[in-house]
Amino acid sequence: MTLVHSGQVARVGEPVRLFDVGEGPMVITTGPDGSLWCTSRSDALVRITDDGVTEFPLPDRTARPHAVAADPAGGCWFTEWGAWWCAKTEPWR
Repeated sequence: MTLVHSGQVARVGEPVRLFDVGEGPMVITTGPDGSLWCTSRSDALVRITDDGVTEFPLPDRTARPHAVAADPAGGCWFTEWGAWWCAKTEPWR
């Protein structure tokens, strides 16, 4: 779950794990490999694994990413409200 105001994502399980992801994590999804992906108010996509957090800044710094959905091939689709379009990442390897 995203904790928008604290800049964290929680992986609910035993125990609950908190990951610092920066400014305003928004929508979250689970990738086919078990990783978590979320959009961020810092105009980035964020990938979360047990090994840590990786932020992928978007080229358009006014993109305002919001929704994200996992792609069975290993990438993800996401909306960019500020750019008025959808985009897709390459599969994560």
